[in-house]
Amino acid sequence: MQPSVPPEILRQIIRIATDIPGMLDTSSPDPFDTSSCGQALEMAAMATETFALKRNLSRVSRLFYSVTEEFMYEYIVLYDLDQLFPLLRSFDTLLKSTEHKILRGERCKRLEISFGQRSPRRMLAEMDPQLLWVYHGIGKLFLTCPNLQVLMIHFGSFITRTNVGVSESLWMHIAARLKSLRVLSVSSILIYEGDVLRLLSALKSLERLRITVINWKDTSVPPPIRTVRLFRPDDLAQCLFALQSTHWPTDMLDSVTLPNLHALELAGGHCDLLAHLELPALRMVTIPSGPGLDEKYLRALCKWKSQITRLVISSEGQYPTMWEALQMFPMVRDLTAERFDPYFDVVYHPLLQVMRFKTLHAHASTSLKRLVDGGKLNGLREVVLMEVYQSTIDEHMATLVEQFSKCGVQLRSNHPDK
Repeated sequence: MQPSVPPEILRQIIRIATDIPGMLDTSSPDPFDTSSCGQALEMAAMATETFALKRNLSRVSRLFYSVTEEFMYEYIVLYDLDQLFPLLRSFDTLLKSTEHKILRGERCKRLEISFGQRSPRRMLAEMDPQLLWVYHGIGKLFLTCPNLQVLMIHFGSFITRTNVGVSESLWMHIAARLKSLRVLSVSSILIYEGDVLRLLSALKSLERLRITVINWKDTSVPPPIRTVRLFRPDDLAQCLFALQSTHWPTDMLDSVTLPNLHALELAGGHCDLLAHLELPALRMVTIPSGPGLDEKYLRALCKWKSQITRLVISSEGQYPTMWEALQMFPMVRDLTAERFDPYFDVVYHPLLQVMRFKTLHAHASTSLKRLVDGGKLNGLREVVLMEVYQSTIDEHMATLVEQFSKCGVQLRSNHPDK
C-alpha cells in the first residue's frame, strides 16, 4: 500500500532524517581530521550507518525507493578494494527517480577511500604490486562523480609507498574531472613535487588541502601489465578505459593562486613548492611530522604569518616546540598540539585564545596555570582536551576546572560522552 504523504513532503522528511551535519562544512577542520582523536573517523562511521538507513528506507515501497535514491550516494565511504568496482557500476547507473538523465554518481558530494583500514592483509599484499590498476579504477570512478566536493584518500600502512609513476594517473584524473572539489586530503600516496602545481592549478575551488607524501624527482618505473590478478575481465576493461582517457589538463606552471584555500598541510621539506603558491585566504596551517621539517621549511611557511590565525603542530617531540612555532606565527589565536610543553621560556603571546591538547597532565596543568597567572597568556579563554571525555573532566578535574575558571579560562572536552 502506497503512503498518502506527497513525494515532496517525503523528500523533506528523508532529507532531514539522513543528513549528517558538518559533512561538507569546511570552516572547521574536525570533519576532515583523520587522526585518532579526529572527527573524520566518526563521520565515516555515521556515513556508513546512514547509507544502511537509506537502503532500508528504499525497500519500503516504490515511492520510498525513488525518493531515497536521490540521497543514497551523497556520502560514501569505501573501505575494501572489492567494493570499488561494484560502486563504480552503481555510480554509472542512471537515477530512476528523475526525469533528466542523471547518473547516481553525480549525486555524490563526499567520498572517502580508506583501503587498508579494514582490508585483510592478504588483500593488501596482493594489491600493493597492482596499485597502478587500482588507481586507474579509482580514476574511472571519478568520471562518474564530477560534482564531488570532498575527497579523502587514506591507504593503510601495510601498503608500500610505491613510486611516483604509479600514482601519477590518479592525480591526472582528479585534476581533469573534479573541478568542484573543495577539500582534498591524501596520505600514503606519493606525488611528484612538480605535479602538485599541475594538480592545484586545476582545482581553483579548493578550500582545504592535505598531502602528506611528496617526492622531489620522478625516478619510477611503472609495473608490468601482467599483474592484474585482482580484477575480473570487465573490471580490467574499466581500468584500461581510464588509462586511455588520462592526461594532465594543464601544462606546468610557474605559480598557482588558490583564492579560496584557507587550510593547508603539505609534507615537510618542499620550500620551493611553497614559494610557488599564492594563498590570499590562508588562515590555518598544519606543521607536519616526518622528514624535511626544519627551520627552512617553517620560514617558507612564514610568508603567510600575518594571515595565519590557527596553527596545528603534529610533530610531537620534534622541532619546532609549540612555543617556537608561536614565535614564528604571532597572529595565532587557536593552537593545537599533541601535548602542552612546559619546558620553554615562554614569550608573551596576548592573541592566543584557544589551546587544544590530547590530554593535560598534572605538571603541565600547573605550568599552564602559572603562565596564565603571570600574564603571558592573558588572552587565553579555552583549553580543549581532545582525548578526554567531558564526564572525566567533570569527575576528576573539577578542582582544575575551578582554578582555570577564576582566571577566565574554560577547561572542556572536544567531544561529548558516548
